[in-house]
Amino acid sequence: MDRGTTPRFFEFWFFDPESRRRSTVQDVRDNAEKSRFELAVDGDIVFANYRRSGSSVVITHVEAPPKLRGTGAADRLMRGIVKEVDAQGLEIVPLCGYAAAWLRRRGRPSGR
Repeated sequence: MDRGTTPRFFEFWFFDPESRRRSTVQDVRDNAEKSRFELAVDGDIVFANYRRSGSSVVITHVEAPPKLRGTGAADRLMRGIVKEVDAQGLEIVPLCGYAAAWLRRRGRPSGR
């Protein structure tokens, strides 16, 4: 293998192109009955529990099944949540550490 070639196992471990094709932010749905946003990926559900408070959506917990961790599924879920919440003119208040860190890394202050 020459130095310019990425080993196949490295590409799969850190970037699985197939996982990016399985779901998109448009696939995120608001399951109001369970008060959570959901993203289905290969039969599994990545979700974020929330509660509405006035003009805010308070994210209390984000969870991905073990086999989806590290695949970017929770990132796609958060992107879909932001898109949905922004479209409704609401603000996100993250109580969950993952959601807070995700928003902070994207320069998005809490409450926006």
